[in-house]
Formats: sequence, structure tokens, C-alpha cells
Amino acid sequence: MSEKRNSVPAGSIRFIASAGTGKTHQVTSFYTALILGRPYPEEELGPLAAGAVFPGGDRVPCEEILMLTFARNAASEMRCRITAAIERQLDRDPDRADFYWSLLRRISGAVISTIHSFGQRLIAQNALNLGIAPDFSVLEEEEADRILKEVMAGELRRTLALGPPEEREALETLCLGRKPGNLIGAAGSFLRRCQSLGLDISVLAEEELVPLPPA
Repeated sequence: MSEKRNSVPAGSIRFIASAGTGKTHQVTSFYTALILGRPYPEEELGPLAAGAVFPGGDRVPCEEILMLTFARNAASEMRCRITAAIERQLDRDPDRADFYWSLLRRISGAVISTIHSFGQRLIAQNALNLGIAPDFSVLEEEEADRILKEVMAGELRRTLALGPPEEREALETLCLGRKPGNLIGAAGSFLRRCQSLGLDISVLAEEELVPLPPA
């Protein structure tokens, strides 16, 4: 006797699987089911009964769906797969060609993007409220790294030349036997590490950042 599956619609769903096992296929199938008004999953999927996540019937406008990923290639791949699925449906159901053509036109403007791109769009739409220029641009990682190194190098030179005696002595000790570039690189790595951990080093005392040498 087969086990009866739970047909109650799921409130949320996670796909947990290793690379290359079909997560993108399932996510794009779910998206396609929403905009076409078809049940998802169409057949039993693990512990989920057919239609347990979305029963179908009513269609969800693509303008009301937010689809985010981490990589640009992944976002492009998902949009291509969804577009291809609509085109296949157009071939199968020519009587509703107007609807599918409309959907194909609208899907090009649907939010299927990286998290960073979506965040940039939100900031651009609310730039004035945030107090920044509407024509702001996002630094590429390499450019941001170059600027950070330039700022730290300038600050190092300024402190060594004009800083208080105790700061100059501490920096001279750190620089002793080290190349300035290596010191700057280590400081940059330290700052990025603190940022990734959510640490605000500006509130820490100096002795908590760099242990003082014994007297």
C-alpha cells in the first residue's frame, strides 16, 4: 500500500543539493508554473505531492515575482530557460498566442537578477532619499581594492611623517623588516575579514587591535 502524500500547499520550500543535480531546473520550473498558472510540482517531488507548493489555476504576474541569484551567468541562464519554456508553450497552444507573446515581452523586464544588481536598482530608485547622487556607480572589486590600498598608503606616509610620536613609533616598529606593500596588504586583509564578520573596529581600543610589546 503506497503512502499517501500530504496535499496541503507548502508555505516555503528549499532545494538542498550539490552542484549539477537540477536546482536551477526546479527553480525555473517553479517560476514558469507560477506565471502560466500550472501546478508545481507537476508530479511528486520527494515528500511533496503534485501541486503542494502551488496548486495552479490563477496566474502570478511576472512583475510580482522577485527571482535572485548570486552570479550573473546564473541569472542569465534562468531567464533563458524561462523564456524557452514560454516559447515551447506557444508552439503547443497557438490558440493563446497573444497571451504568450505578451508574456515574452514582459519577461524581458522581469526582476531575474543577481542580489547585487537588485540592490543597486533599489538604491538608484531611492537615491535622493538616501542622500546620494542618482548617477552613482558601483565600484568593481579590483578598483575598490586599488583605492583602499592608495588610501592606506597615504595614511601610512602621513602618520610616519606627521603623526603623534607614539603612533609613529608603533608604525615604525610594524614596518621594521617589512615592505610597505606587504604591510598594506595585511591591513587590507584584516579590514575585509572584520567586515565579513560584521565587526566594527572603530569602537575597539588600540590595545585590543594590536597587542602592545612588553615594556
